[in-house]
Amino acid sequence: DLNQKRRDSAAYLDAKLLEIQHISPLATLHDVTHVYHLYPVLLSSAAPISRDELVYQLRMKFGIKVGIHYIPLVRSQAFKSRGFTDEDAPIACEQWESLVTLPCHPRLEQEHLDYLIRALRELVEKER
Repeated sequence: DLNQKRRDSAAYLDAKLLEIQHISPLATLHDVTHVYHLYPVLLSSAAPISRDELVYQLRMKFGIKVGIHYIPLVRSQAFKSRGFTDEDAPIACEQWESLVTLPCHPRLEQEHLDYLIRALRELVEKER
């Protein structure tokens, strides 16, 4: 039931985020059942706000806890110490610079999701 609640929230976010410029939900495979313990999105490089500033503003201005997860393994100390660099995983490194994880847990109600959508819209659709 908890996983289904997260899937329902993710489906709602998927639909609403399509209406917002500069934010893209990640594609999911149709033959896979996702549990959405996190809900990652990509911030366009054309957005009027950086990823780090978006995270800061969502937390400080709107009180929404978002995160930055999935650091490329080549940037971890274990891989760096073995000589790996960004060139060994260029797509992961490029995508990670734009990746933000939004809240998606079973206690979120539609009003919380709508608040998140409004906050994102305000921050990423403003003029530069």
